[in-house]
Amino acid sequence: MKNLSFSMQKGESISIQGASGCGKSTLLHLIGALDKPDKGEIILNYDNQVLKINELTNLQSDQFRQKDVGMIFQKFNLIDCLSVRDNIYLPAKINKANQQSIDHTYIHSLVESLGISKHVDKLPNQLSGGEQQRVAIARALSHKPKLLLADEPTGNLDEENSDKVSKLLVDTCRTHNTLLIMVTHSQQVAQLTERRLRISQGNIVESDNVEVK
Repeated sequence: MKNLSFSMQKGESISIQGASGCGKSTLLHLIGALDKPDKGEIILNYDNQVLKINELTNLQSDQFRQKDVGMIFQKFNLIDCLSVRDNIYLPAKINKANQQSIDHTYIHSLVESLGISKHVDKLPNQLSGGEQQRVAIARALSHKPKLLLADEPTGNLDEENSDKVSKLLVDTCRTHNTLLIMVTHSQQVAQLTERRLRISQGNIVESDNVEVK
């Protein structure tokens, strides 16, 4: 990344586009405290709390991701030995240990909206790639994160399901005032977000606002 700088607002939805290898996934990993920048600052100001993500210790990074961040990875990262239901509930259960309640009605609604209710007792390896992707999306949203980082969240879905899931992501984040940062190659998916950024060789070369549909 080369002197990349931009700001985001609470509850905003942003899509990031660019050629393969331009740094899109790296940017998500930096914001999510999975990686640390060589220089510069990543600052999150949420609910009057200023958090310098680049200065977090390993333990603080883990706590930040568990409580405040939802992540949708390209390779899903589902736990093979857990059922679909347990995979989805995992972030919410981890946060329950930290005195945060689980919203069962909300999670049930997510599962229904994503069309995976009939699969909740299966293991991940019994699902298709598209079904696994929808499980990964439900898991990332189950604890109502303040920040959702989505790396090609509809990459394995057909056009109809891609449109449905993308709208669900944007609408759910808007409802819960969650900041959504989504990497996507799809122009159609990008059109659903409030802002679009384009990265080339580590720099933001294009930024525009679009009407939310």
